[in-house]
Amino acid sequence: MTTTLIINCGSAGGVIGHKLSDCGKYLAAFDPDAMDGYGAVAWTADRSAALRFADFAEAYETWRRRSTVRPLRPDGQPNRPLTAYTVTFETLSGDEPPVQLQAWMDHG
Repeated sequence: MTTTLIINCGSAGGVIGHKLSDCGKYLAAFDPDAMDGYGAVAWTADRSAALRFADFAEAYETWRRRSTVRPLRPDGQPNRPLTAYTVTFETLSGDEPPVQLQAWMDHG
């Protein structure tokens, strides 16, 4: 079994709340409908706290998810808040410890 994670590689600029220090961190939470459809995102340096996806396709679809509150941007293009970030995808093999075990190992 594999798991896929999303890693922040930077933003296109103008992303509300984006910090340069978030680069290289894992996606921890994402709500495309928050902030009136502009989206809210949280990043973490702790891989065990990252959102996990069953495969690359699920992670990619999350990255491209549109807001249902504000489905279009002012220029008429689809509003996909997370695509304001350049990301990469990391696939973990089944040999990786489960999330709870890894969290315990990192902090214990």
